Amino acid sequence: MARDGFSKQVINTVALRAGHLCSKCRTPTVGPHSDAEKALVTGEACHIHAASPGGPRYDKSQSQEDRKSIHNAIWLCTKCSKIIDRDEKRFPSSTLLELKAEHEAWINDEGMIPRLPEIEVITRRGLTLDQVAGAIVSAEDNRRLREHVLRIRNPNRVELTSFQCRIQLPEPVIQSIGDRPAGVELQWLPDRPQMTVVGSGTVERIGSLRPWPIYMCRASKLLAAGTISISFRTVESSDGTSFLPSFMRSPEDLRAVYHILGSFQYLLREQYVTREFVVFLEFDPTARAIKSLPCEDVDGSREIRVCQLGP
Repeated sequence: MARDGFSKQVINTVALRAGHLCSKCRTPTVGPHSDAEKALVTGEACHIHAASPGGPRYDKSQSQEDRKSIHNAIWLCTKCSKIIDRDEKRFPSSTLLELKAEHEAWINDEGMIPRLPEIEVITRRGLTLDQVAGAIVSAEDNRRLREHVLRIRNPNRVELTSFQCRIQLPEPVIQSIGDRPAGVELQWLPDRPQMTVVGSGTVERIGSLRPWPIYMCRASKLLAAGTISISFRTVESSDGTSFLPSFMRSPEDLRAVYHILGSFQYLLREQYVTREFVVFLEFDPTARAIKSLPCEDVDGSREIRVCQLGP
């Protein structure tokens, strides 16, 4: 059976709509040839549903006109074209249509500003038992401690850089474990005020530092479609109440004080742009569970109370 190939007009149009960038990896697919009068094209108009029976994602219900139309075409580099056609299960037609629409929106300046990261705090049920001989989780541990996960996901197909956030929690943190993706520098440290010593006397800090409810998370970058997870445990405050400065005890204050406040950078037209965000946290004092609300831009319409505690 003859192959339902694309016309030159369809090929040229789908390439232009993609900006001559691969719709999957966004690698440039056009450049200079060694001959000064020629250009080198390394991309191709690929069929979303195959051009003939037996090909990847072939749809026998399609008409010949639909099969040859631009609606069935996606612009790809030769590498991605082979990957997609050789892994049909991973790249069904629905995924290719999404890639094409998302890429064209990005080219049309609708998606060049990346979406906010997806940030959530999840309170686990119970405590994780360390996988070492002799590890113990007692009933008292389950009463006093709570285990949480801070999960940060980049939903974009581009990296976000210089990510940082400050999280104000209802209880102090006593233990943390970070999951750092390869190639990412990650810091998770308490945000304590720095004590400065001046004069000619000697000052000594006595005893260990107490657990702290305010932490800083810094990552050199968030990989495209990548996730960072930090598990941490909080301990019940000594007086049995959640952490709050004495002047913050009303329900309105609760909604303002527990939050994640941060920023990241992204590249827009060869310049780095900084975007700030906030995630408000809800706390159930009975279950001592934390729930995160959706990430949103900082626009000044909601009050954010940043606490500064003493050492």
